[in-house]
Amino acid sequence: MPNWNADVGYVRSLRIRSLSIACEGKRLGGYGCDHCGQLDLAPYPDALSLKAIRRQLVCTACGAIGEAEVRPNWKELAQNPMYGPR
Repeated sequence: MPNWNADVGYVRSLRIRSLSIACEGKRLGGYGCDHCGQLDLAPYPDALSLKAIRRQLVCTACGAIGEAEVRPNWKELAQNPMYGPR
């Protein structure tokens, strides 16, 4: 199976305009950070991979660099009348 990486263009093709970000870094005492946020994809080119975005993220809570789970913001599908509950 080929190694496939999602990119910004793929996420936009799903009609999703932002990413859901969850920090996987550690706070003092070894506890998981779990800081969450969203990232608007508007300023990013279609060819940019989600892995490249992940590597550049810095958590504002614990300071971890590149230690985040990056996913399409699936909640946007529920808000889209084409895909939402009927």
